[in-house]
Formats: sequence, structure tokens, C-alpha cells
Amino acid sequence: MMDWLTPYYGTDWLGMVLMLGYVYLLGSRRREGFLVGVASNITWGIFGVLALSWPTVGTNLILLVLNVRGYIHWRKPDLATSKDQVS
Repeated sequence: MMDWLTPYYGTDWLGMVLMLGYVYLLGSRRREGFLVGVASNITWGIFGVLALSWPTVGTNLILLVLNVRGYIHWRKPDLATSKDQVS
């Protein structure tokens, strides 16, 4: 009955929710946002395979690497630098 809603086993819906969480967390300057981004990329990659959309798979593999890199290189902003940028 609701097959039209989840033809990709809900990976599209889960990917959407994770992507929104990812953007929200990074906008709040929270490092764990990158981890949510990785989960989103994996979910969208699975969606891409199910939908036979290879550009979706490729894009999310690249974004996954960038999210891992962002997580590794994350630094808390220096308080003195932050004050200078606000002025």
C-alpha cells in the first residue's frame, strides 16, 4: 500500500534526515556533525546503488572522504581569533 513511499527501503528518507542533522550540527560548530555526515553519505551511497545512480554513489564517496578529513582536522576556534573575526 505504501510501497511508493519506500521503494529504496527508506534509505532516501534516512539519508535526508541525516543530511539535515549534519548541516544543523556543523552550523552549530559541533564536530560530531562530520560523523552524522559520514552516516548520511553511507546511506545515500546505498540509495545510489539501489537506484542504479552511479553519480550519487561517486559523489557520496567523495563527500565521505571529505567528512572524515573534516573530523580529523577539526580544531576548536581560538578564542582570541574568534573575537577578532567578530569585530
